[in-house]
Amino acid sequence: MRKNLPLFFFVSFFTLLMIQGCAPMGSGTAATPNDAIPKGTITAQAEFLPLNSQTASGVAVIYNIDAETWVVRLEGVSFPVETGLQLIPVADSAAVGTTSLRSSKGTQNYALTLATAPTKWNKVRIYSTKTQTDYAEALFK
Repeated sequence: MRKNLPLFFFVSFFTLLMIQGCAPMGSGTAATPNDAIPKGTITAQAEFLPLNSQTASGVAVIYNIDAETWVVRLEGVSFPVETGLQLIPVADSAAVGTTSLRSSKGTQNYALTLATAPTKWNKVRIYSTKTQTDYAEALFK
């Protein structure tokens, strides 16, 4: 038994390191997202402006990846911490998707597949399902 004792400690230490290195997804203790920059062409970019007495900062960037794929990238964002915040990109004056934010902070990518390429990206909205109001928007020129 004593011969295997160093191996036992090595395996136990390695297992402990593996467990500590994995943050649970969706919990408040997970690291702030820092997604990689998409490989594509930037087609629109604007800073977020706070709405309805909320705090908001960061930038929304739209990347065209191919004929049907777009990425909405939120760079360095900070929004109120609240469950139910949604990302709503708007193109050609209509919402082209809705998805829940993964986090209220950080840099995050959201992929969109559209059958027809938009002629104009209008804005990206951050919407609260809890209060039924917009918290921020990035208006593209």
